[in-house]
This record gives sequence, structure tokens and C-alpha cells, in this order.
Amino acid sequence: MRIIDRNNCYVQIKDIMFLLKYDDKFPMELYYDIVNKYSSNINQVLLSYVKIENEIFKQYIINSNLIFDFDYLMSKSIEELNEISDEIIRNYHLNRSSLMLKKAFELQKREERAIDDVFLKLDIDYEKKRKDYLLSQIKEVELYRLNKTNIIYPNIINKNKLNHRFLDLVIGISYQRDKILIANADGSEISADNLSDFAIEQIVKMYKYELSSYEIGHEGNFTKSLSEDSKYIVIELKKMVPTLSKN
Repeated sequence: MRIIDRNNCYVQIKDIMFLLKYDDKFPMELYYDIVNKYSSNINQVLLSYVKIENEIFKQYIINSNLIFDFDYLMSKSIEELNEISDEIIRNYHLNRSSLMLKKAFELQKREERAIDDVFLKLDIDYEKKRKDYLLSQIKEVELYRLNKTNIIYPNIINKNKLNHRFLDLVIGISYQRDKILIANADGSEISADNLSDFAIEQIVKMYKYELSSYEIGHEGNFTKSLSEDSKYIVIELKKMVPTLSKN
């Protein structure tokens, strides 16, 4: 799936590998770009999101109909996701029937029936792979909602969860689990020293209930750090400790 944040585009490496194999319009330069960056550990980062810098590659990912927009799926109810799944399956059967009719008509005019039959099977297999991959993305959104995903999402503010603008800051929940993010509204680099401990405490009080691992009746152990690109102050919930009852 893809995630669009401001003018930035993020996509999973496994999506790129899928598009490489099943999209005739795939730009090979995108594959070479990813391989050059991650050749030493590409199998370990298949489930990670990467940021697409090149504008041509970015537009290709945004316009692809073989991968979903994550935020689009997250905005849908369970019933709506089921409807999208049903539509994918219907389209697959329609495309499959269309392919078989087309090939049957062509076979009447040709003698190379065995060769054409091979191509028909390949076309149908491609359609099935595309269908299965689209359905797998819907399943992934369901797992994300249940906090059962093993996908490594980008550490940026999640548009689907609580977020506010306060003066020149934007505060919200990360796509990654149990992280509160604070950023400059203009997207510029931020310093971890920008906020006092008191300000951090107030932000934690406001946002802690949005964190998937936070439990009422427990005290959370929070840490403060700076993101690798220096765009976010990261407040992360590390551990929950039961609150001692007062008798």
C-alpha cells in the first residue's frame, strides 16, 4: 500500500516487487533505485515502507491501481471494506471470462492452439495474482486495526487518528505503534529541546488514550527522542505498570 503525507510518498518494498512482476508499465529504474539502496538486506526490509523521492516514480506509485492508498482503506467501515472486496472478486471473474472469450475467438483463426493456451493460462494467472494482492491489502488494514500487523509503517503523523495544530506545531499519533509525534507545522527540522518537560507531560495526558497499548489503570513509561530525519520529537510508550491501589 501507499501512504501520502504532504508531498511525500511511502510504499512497501514488497509492493514494488509485486508491481515489477505484474505491472507492464512498471519503470525499471525504480527497481534499480531500490536495489541499490537496500541490496544488502532487501529480504529483511520487504515489509518496510520506504520513501519515494523521484517525482516520476512517485506519480507512478500514486496512480497505480494495483496497490491501495492506506488512508483510503482506513477511512472505510468493515461493511465498506467487504463491499470493496466483493467488487474486486467480481471484476476478477469478469476479466477472466473476457479473457477466455477473447482467446476462444482467436483460437478459431489460428493453428498455434497449444501456444495460445499457454498465454491464456498466464493471463488468467496474472489476473488472479492481482486480485489476491488487492484482497491481501484489505486484510492488512484489518490486522492493523487489531494491532496484529508485522508491517513496519513510516514514523509520520497518522491522519486517521487524533491530531491537532497548536501554534506552530502539529501533534498527533504515529502510524507506528505507541508513538506520539510533535512536528513543526511547516515541516522543518525540530529540536528535542523545543518543549519543556511540563509541555511533554501535558501532551502525554492528552494523547495517551489514543495509543494502542495504553491501559486505563496503569502508568505508562514514556521516553522522548528525535526522529532520524529530525522532523519529529517522538514520545514513545515503552512499558505499562499497574497503578498501585490506594486503600
